[in-house]
Amino acid sequence: VQKQSFFGHYIEIPLSSEPLYFFPYTQRYNTKRDMHYHNGVEIGLCLKGEGIFFVEDRLFPFGKGDVSIVLAGERHIAQSPDHNPSEWYFLTIDPQALGLNFPEFIARPVLSARGMTYTMRMLCAELENRRWDSEELCVLLLKALCVWLRRDNEADQPEEADSGSTEVIL
Repeated sequence: VQKQSFFGHYIEIPLSSEPLYFFPYTQRYNTKRDMHYHNGVEIGLCLKGEGIFFVEDRLFPFGKGDVSIVLAGERHIAQSPDHNPSEWYFLTIDPQALGLNFPEFIARPVLSARGMTYTMRMLCAELENRRWDSEELCVLLLKALCVWLRRDNEADQPEEADSGSTEVIL
């Protein structure tokens, strides 16, 4: 379902029947030019290419190996030059239906953390070659992504002011 508004295109992902929606996507500049938003959290793994990710009023460069995280309702669009299109695996998820403690805020929607990229590669490989036990493994890998996101959010927080004390407690 697509609806146009001043907010951008709304693209509804069928999460009620399947709380994890997985698809490959090639992004070129002329593919999409309008911001859009979804009813679920969108997680992407850039397989090749480069470009700029627009999330709300922020810009983030991306390249091969980067992971993107866009929360439900956030306007976004990825743009790549036509001569170097980016290829992605995207998942759109319903964190609540999957029992995930997903962060409510993402400090940096495009991440280059090795652990997060590795986890996403495992998750996408599992989704490409689904087995009878894939859902269980996918939920565990998504839980690992949540941990990586919380750690990244914590690292992005300003440190508390030093109280000046040099006392060491053992």
